Amino acid sequence: MDVKDIMTRSPISIEPNAPLGTAIAVMTEQKIHHLPVLDDDGALVGIITDRDLRSAVLAPALEQYLPVIENGKLVGIVTDRDAVKALAITVPALKYVAETLW
Repeated sequence: MDVKDIMTRSPISIEPNAPLGTAIAVMTEQKIHHLPVLDDDGALVGIITDRDLRSAVLAPALEQYLPVIENGKLVGIVTDRDAVKALAITVPALKYVAETLW
């Protein structure tokens, strides 16, 4: 058996210039975790994953909110999982990401 025998034919793809919000929406609507990125000629230039999107969307926020400190003592840590779960409550596009990733 070869890869060609099991691969998805005519996969959904996205252009390199597409906004991250579009990638999130496509992946959410299509219930997919990987999205091929094709240039104008249809050549594969990359693949964006749900992990890539999580990192791009959450990294700036997590840099500010990782440690939770009370009275000078570490009482907790906010992880990307925690942030996605919290955001999923208010951002419908992230609900699918949260449910499928964890």
